[in-house]
Amino acid sequence: MEKSPNAGGRSRHPAQKQRCPEPPQAINNRIHGQSHGGIAQGIGQALWEQCVYDPRSGQLLSGSLLDYALPRADLLPGFDTEISEVPSTTNPLGMRGGSEGGITPGLAAVANAVVDALAEFSVEHIELPTTPERVWNTIRAARRGGRRRLKSQ
Repeated sequence: MEKSPNAGGRSRHPAQKQRCPEPPQAINNRIHGQSHGGIAQGIGQALWEQCVYDPRSGQLLSGSLLDYALPRADLLPGFDTEISEVPSTTNPLGMRGGSEGGITPGLAAVANAVVDALAEFSVEHIELPTTPERVWNTIRAARRGGRRRLKSQ
């Protein structure tokens, strides 16, 4: 992540190049696309994806793609992926999952980058997704001296 000169802002693009390990025993080269999708999903969870419910009725308010933000290619950096074929010991074929490997590290890398960017405000935690509103509210709370954890909004 790159910090924006505006308080609480962030650049449109996370760091331009990221590497995530891929599974062993690549059957075909589509594994790179699967890894890219996994990384995109992790970044999407960290920055945009959020289920919103009406507090009175419990009705899902983000039930369509008009209301539920997903990562798009124009919002993400390019990725370099590499295959490191280390067979799994838990099955006879030595196979591993493909896209899942990028989801958790992508989410964690972005979340930690946001918390690191907010360290000057003594912020140690922020709820996901790290929407601009949530970042701004976290900064405001820190400036007021409250190191409280913000509940999902």
